[in-house]
Amino acid sequence: MTTFRAYNSQAMQIPADPLCGLLITHYTLLITHYSLLIAHWTYTFSAKEKDVETGLSYFGSRYYSSDLSVWLSVDPMAAKYPSLSPYVYCANNPVKLVDPNGEHFEVVVEGNTITIKATYYAANDDKQVLQQGIDVWKQQSGKYSYVMENGESYTIMFDLSVAEGEYTTSFDAKSAVKTQTSMNYFEILSDVIGKDKNPIRGKCNEGFGIEVSSDNTLSGYNPTRTAAHEIGHTLGCADTFLQGDLMESGGTGSAVGINDIRAIMFEAGFGVKGYANIGENNGKCVNSNVSIRHFGDVFKNQ
Repeated sequence: MTTFRAYNSQAMQIPADPLCGLLITHYTLLITHYSLLIAHWTYTFSAKEKDVETGLSYFGSRYYSSDLSVWLSVDPMAAKYPSLSPYVYCANNPVKLVDPNGEHFEVVVEGNTITIKATYYAANDDKQVLQQGIDVWKQQSGKYSYVMENGESYTIMFDLSVAEGEYTTSFDAKSAVKTQTSMNYFEILSDVIGKDKNPIRGKCNEGFGIEVSSDNTLSGYNPTRTAAHEIGHTLGCADTFLQGDLMESGGTGSAVGINDIRAIMFEAGFGVKGYANIGENNGKCVNSNVSIRHFGDVFKNQ
């Protein structure tokens, strides 16, 4: 008889047999390897890194318990969803919905439609330019489709909006966002300074905060175009050098190209064949820790 003790289990008596012993050895190595792998793997289904001390996943706005499948604090956006418990994850539909920071989900798959949702906060005096920039993206609704490998087709829609509320200053708007990274705030400043310490038309701070210059002496000055360009960064688009494209770095064009839509879908967790979103201004609005659950490509509708 051979005594065998599996990983963290009680001892078992196994008949002495060469083949059986070989199988036990491989089984022991497999269980040990799996246990070590799990112990060192800190990323969860949501693509967020688990805190090894607490066992909780930190999303930016609040902590999530994988064991209980609930948040440990109330949803900051609970007032927008009165029919849902403020503690449930992704409206109890994690297969179709993504919650990137614990505040609100922004990718909605309903029927054959994929909707990109985002809300932007701005002071009262800045809301008009922000709305004009948002409208550029909302006009792309229905123009593109995401087709999966199995042939399923989904129309891509944009549901971007200006946050309701009266905000006298940009500080008031930022405070209303209620996240440590001031996610999705928008402000117009007299001067916006770039990395080279020179004035620029606009920039996106860490993929979340948008700054647009009011200096009309800058070359190519167009606040609506700049607002739309920076909003593109929050959705996942990187700067491009395609002439005439909305995301062209330092450009003046306003055309949204198919690669811009691919970037957004990629950032939202939808794999795009042969595509990788590479750029120093990758956005983080939809999902900065991309978790690919689908594979396909983006096509422009006829």
